[in-house]
Amino acid sequence: MGVYRKDVEEADKIYFMGWLDKTISGNKATPNNLEKTRLLLGQDAYVRCKAKNVSSRWTDDVKKAQFNDLTNQRIYIVRTMHGLT
Repeated sequence: MGVYRKDVEEADKIYFMGWLDKTISGNKATPNNLEKTRLLLGQDAYVRCKAKNVSSRWTDDVKKAQFNDLTNQRIYIVRTMHGLT
């Protein structure tokens, strides 16, 4: 399970907002974004994003967050770690 980490890219952006296919723009997912993906969403998400050149997108605005069972659970954990629940 992912947990809040102050040592990740844009640490204040803790709400998952979706995926960005970097092949469309001709860019690559940054090492910092891939590491944040690994730390907050797990090794499987990291491996898939790296292989498919996809970045995870994050926001500090809960209203912009995308929810499903997996992200709801992880977001709850992150919010708990922040003392926001």
